[in-house]
Amino acid sequence: MISPVEQIKERLSIVDVVSSYVKLEKAGTYFKARCPFHNEKTASFFVSPGRGTYHCFGCAKGGDIFTFTEEIEGFDFSHALTYLAEKAGVTLVRESDSEKTKRSKLYSVMNEAALFYEKNRKNNADVNKYLYDRGLSEDTLVLFSVGYALPNWDSLVKYLRSKGYDENTMEEVGLVLKSEHGYIDRFRGRIMFPITDSQGRTVAFTGRIFVPPNTKEPENVGKYVNSPETVLYNKSRILYGYSKAKQAILRQGYVVVVEGQVDLLAAVQAGTENIVAVSGTAMTKDHLDLLNRFTDKIYFSFDSDNAGLKAGARGIELAIELGLEVKLLTLPKGDDPASLIKDKGVDAWQEIIKSAKHPVDFFLESIIENTKDERDRLKRVKNEVIPYLVMIGSDLERGHFIQKMSQALNAKEDDIRSEVESLLKNKNKDKVSANTVLVQKISVKSNKDRIVDRLMGIYIMGKIRKDVRVDIGELETEWQRILVTSLSEELDKIPENKREDILFESDIFYQTKESLKDDIKILCLELEKVLLEERFQALLIVLKKSEIDKDSVLALETLGECQKISKRIDEIKSQL
Repeated sequence: MISPVEQIKERLSIVDVVSSYVKLEKAGTYFKARCPFHNEKTASFFVSPGRGTYHCFGCAKGGDIFTFTEEIEGFDFSHALTYLAEKAGVTLVRESDSEKTKRSKLYSVMNEAALFYEKNRKNNADVNKYLYDRGLSEDTLVLFSVGYALPNWDSLVKYLRSKGYDENTMEEVGLVLKSEHGYIDRFRGRIMFPITDSQGRTVAFTGRIFVPPNTKEPENVGKYVNSPETVLYNKSRILYGYSKAKQAILRQGYVVVVEGQVDLLAAVQAGTENIVAVSGTAMTKDHLDLLNRFTDKIYFSFDSDNAGLKAGARGIELAIELGLEVKLLTLPKGDDPASLIKDKGVDAWQEIIKSAKHPVDFFLESIIENTKDERDRLKRVKNEVIPYLVMIGSDLERGHFIQKMSQALNAKEDDIRSEVESLLKNKNKDKVSANTVLVQKISVKSNKDRIVDRLMGIYIMGKIRKDVRVDIGELETEWQRILVTSLSEELDKIPENKREDILFESDIFYQTKESLKDDIKILCLELEKVLLEERFQALLIVLKKSEIDKDSVLALETLGECQKISKRIDEIKSQL
């Protein structure tokens, strides 16, 4: 029986997978591109169709279609396997038939609802006129499947029943509500914006109230209504427009974040495809995690009033604390992206993006412009701007802004620096610790961790599966030679749930193999290479310091060790 991994690799080539994220160019028998994992001007990212692998000579990331999907999407192996299996049309036996049927049914009913709403919108002249008057074209509305929920109590319920769906399924995905009179539509008389997951499947909706011409607006009714959280939808982990924006974010090198769906649609129509919307919820750590897979540059666009800026402040802070490059778009007072594009044109919007400002510049200029009293101005700068300086990790960058603030406020640099240092000194230790955890969470599995996990999985599998020949003694010898420790000691440190994940990964990869001797050898060589490369980089720092200190003895010794390591790395490469 061919394994799911092999089936997927048969149906999806490395070129198929990588080219859906990165523009590849033919280079002999290879393909090349600018690396999606780090910023570079010259292409150093290569894909080998023959080997089914990729490698970047700039940041040293490399692997197969599974590794690439883990890295680019931030998935663990299980999620990458499920994701690629679905793309390849491969059935995974891990999920029971009943579970798979149920999940498929939930996605199916959401898709059917989206089609129903879109058909209603296309047939409603008043709704279309409203949307066209907002500056949106029919092509844009179709691209994002914008729809309309009829004002009747049970239009969707009746339609979905006719398609064979039961009310429990509708309720489970948040489409209907149970009342004393039976099931009714959750969304009524609203313009509908489907929210999709990273794979483009509809998982939720945002409904904006629509008041037909010559009709009084209903009282005590929210302007926007969102789907509740369901098994398909977690609002803290999904961004509107994300599935369509991923490739554009990679191409452009930054992402624009807006507040609402209409703003996003107008911006996409104006040529800004690298854009997402928070859709009525605050920016979360998970949202930033999603975006950081594709870029480290985030441009925020919030309403220019104080409420809009305050609502977005936490997202700005989180992004800066994560080390992301943050800029803010300065829109004219009273404008949002949609109204700006409609009234002042595409060029005005593009100019807004080009002139995006660092948060320190943005808030400093806003305070100077809107606060006339000097004491109030200094007080606001202390409370609203200096905290952003504390979040900046670079002393050089912080110094730049201190100098700039000194000139703008006619204040002494030393006084501003003193305020910053005071805040730095008193910074809450728990907050620093939390930020450290957040940075760790947002990072993806390293190549070394991937190799170690595979070796661990083989070791565990060899202990429990009698149909696989694993020379545990040879594996332990290789492990000790490289890490100067034993596999059993390392295994004791792994939590049980992590051990299950490691075993699942190896079991999937090696389930049809009888002997793993060659695989063990290759993995150990790969691990040795990674560790030698780490040692080589550390020695380069020592070498540079010895040259500065004019320590010729240390420099000579370090250079000799570098040469030995380089020679061994070349030997390993020839064996891989």
